[in-house]
Amino acid sequence: MLKKKEILPALIILFTAIIAFWQIFFLKNELKWDAIDSFLPARYFVSEALRSGFIPLWNPYLSLGTPSYGDMVSVWNPEVWFVSLFTTYNNITLHFVFICYIFLAGLGMFKLLIFFKVNRYFALAGGVAYMLSGFMVGNAQNLSAIAGAAWLPFLALYYWQFLKDTRWKTLFSVLFFLYLMIFNGYPGLTIISVYLLFSFFSVELITLICRKKPWIRFLKFHLFLGVIIIFISSVLIISFIQVSPFIGQYNGGTLEWAQMHPFSPNSLITFLFPLAGTKRPDFFSTDISMTNIFIGTLTLIFFLGSLFMKKNRFLWIVTIFGIFSLLASFGAYFPIRKWLFNYFPMMDVFRYPAFSRLFMIFTVVFSGFYHLETLLTKKKIILKIITIIFLGFL
Repeated sequence: MLKKKEILPALIILFTAIIAFWQIFFLKNELKWDAIDSFLPARYFVSEALRSGFIPLWNPYLSLGTPSYGDMVSVWNPEVWFVSLFTTYNNITLHFVFICYIFLAGLGMFKLLIFFKVNRYFALAGGVAYMLSGFMVGNAQNLSAIAGAAWLPFLALYYWQFLKDTRWKTLFSVLFFLYLMIFNGYPGLTIISVYLLFSFFSVELITLICRKKPWIRFLKFHLFLGVIIIFISSVLIISFIQVSPFIGQYNGGTLEWAQMHPFSPNSLITFLFPLAGTKRPDFFSTDISMTNIFIGTLTLIFFLGSLFMKKNRFLWIVTIFGIFSLLASFGAYFPIRKWLFNYFPMMDVFRYPAFSRLFMIFTVVFSGFYHLETLLTKKKIILKIITIIFLGFL
């Protein structure tokens, strides 16, 4: 729900999303690659089936028949069901859905910053920086990845709110956005997000125990949360178990497969030059869609300045997790992804390490704008950072 004072910022975010992606919104150009040859056919088939009055558990048109209910991002996706209530999910619908996700990503970051008492104008700028980041532009063809990026700020906001005010009202807010992330987002991003939430949970539980505060009720609520989300996700779990013998990656892929399309260290240059990734593919040694991490030069300056600022627990966790995710996004260029693949549950069932850079983008935007008001009073720090960046250009 939007508060009355959040309506105008929300409209500004929506207008900015439309202007930034005007070719998409006004249907002058279309999304490419996976959006058209993968997501659209699956969603169109599911939508037509739903509007005809049945759930499409089987797709007779693909490979002489396939169990479509095993598609983790189509058949059970609430986005497809919602759109199908009004119209068939077609090529035009897909492009408007994309714009909606861009808008929701910006709105989510705005609300997260507002929750942490950030100035409304700075929060608005943070929302825009996040929704127009390199991940959103570079991976625009992967609709489930964009959806996952849209739900991430909401999930972080309402789970942290739940940790600080553990009661039924906040619990159901977490459940709702966790459901959206699981059923609507890219599975890899969902898995990484769960690890982020587990980091929040672990630190908060240890803090409660060390401070000798009541923690049994805290655990009971989380147990209930876990049971409910497993129950809600049972349709996905059953589908996963039944089709996993026929889909190799569901049983865990090879390390080489999991490290396909990393965010190569050379791609770090896109922090400053976003279009650099569109040139010289041999230099970046990865897919063109995986090279962009741009969040705005000013946002980067704000983040670097924030490293010198005092941090609360949320910021410490987000910052450490973001940097760790950036290292994991390097794939074979750094041992973190291999370590996660070998020792952490579910880290062997998805590929594209570059998707992990989203969590670094999340960290940079949130931390940078969270500290901006304080940072503006520290002119010496800003001057030093600008000098360092200028020398880096040289």
